This record gives sequence, structure tokens and C-alpha cells, in this order.
Amino acid sequence: AQIGVDELADTDVDNLPGLVQGAVSLKFAELEDDAFANGNGSSKPWGLAMRATQGTPLITQAVTSAAGGLKADDLKRLPFRVPTVFRRGGAYFFSDDAAEAASLLKDSTSNYLWQPSVRAGEPDTFAGKRVYTLEGLPRIDSGNSTPSVLFGDLGLGYALVDRQMVTMQRLDERYAELGLVGFLFKLRVGGDVIRPKAFAKR
Repeated sequence: AQIGVDELADTDVDNLPGLVQGAVSLKFAELEDDAFANGNGSSKPWGLAMRATQGTPLITQAVTSAAGGLKADDLKRLPFRVPTVFRRGGAYFFSDDAAEAASLLKDSTSNYLWQPSVRAGEPDTFAGKRVYTLEGLPRIDSGNSTPSVLFGDLGLGYALVDRQMVTMQRLDERYAELGLVGFLFKLRVGGDVIRPKAFAKR
């Protein structure tokens, strides 16, 4: 990131780097979510969806269905594709459009299977299991071989490694002739599936 010297001079010097770091941290969080969903392991973590199609370990447990959108029965079958030890603490992971489609599914008595959380800070549920939206997952039937819906135990099946928090280095001299001050931000993080049987895909 680069900020003009004049802007720095006109701003509270103690606050501006913190504001910039806050904005960068939010961007890093978005990039992390995308990588944990569908990262290819090249200068980024391996994502859940990518491990459903390539590499070792490979997520192979699957529920297959005909094209044309999500079906309630298919989603309700997903937890039974993983061993009980992973099913108990498991959750659904949806792409944006898959989450929208799942939120409209009803049971035989016209009750929605997707239930909004009644307590702040807790996730919604689908058929009694927690649900999370991962924007990095591909769209439903996008032609991409990676899945738009997964179920599993993230805590037991995926290893997340944070090497360091976001760090900032101020570069006063490098862009001085342009009237700018540079800020270099770094974040070291990794992740990969460690127990593929902890996940099932649709």
C-alpha cells in the first residue's frame, strides 16, 4: 500500500497506519477464506474443494445427484458419508448460491430445513447441523469439478497453521521521489486436509 506524504502530514500519524492495517487485515481475511475454500496449495493453503478433486490426501466420500440444483435428500445424506466421530462435530459448508438454494428447501410439512440462529455469534443450522458460507467455493453446476457443498469436521479434519499475525513495515525512502510512503504487509499462513474421511462432498 502507498499513501501520499501530504495525506500523512494532514492525518493523525498515530492513527493512519492502524486504519490502513485494519483494512489490510480485513482483505487478508477475505483471501484466507477463499484459500481455505478452494486454494491450490501454490503460495496459499490447500482448500477443501480442491482436495475433493486432486492431490493427496483426497476427499473421496461423495453424494452424487442429477444436475439441476440442490435436493434436500442429497444434503441430508451427506453427514452419513463420514464416520460417526466426524459427524458429531460436523458442519455444512456452502458456496453463496448453494447456501441460497439450501435455505429455500423444505421438509414434507413445508418447514424450512435451514433454520436461522437464535443466539448471536452462533451459526445457522441445516437439518440440525451447523452451516457456514464459503464464498470461495464454486457455484452450483458451474461446470467446475470442485464441489459447491461439503460436510465435515473442520477441527478434526483440517490443519490450519498461522506462522505470524499481519505485520507492517513502513518504507519511507523507497517511494520518496514520488511523494509517497509505502507500507508492506505480510501474513504467513498455511492449511491442508489431514483427514480426508472427515469430509464428504456433493
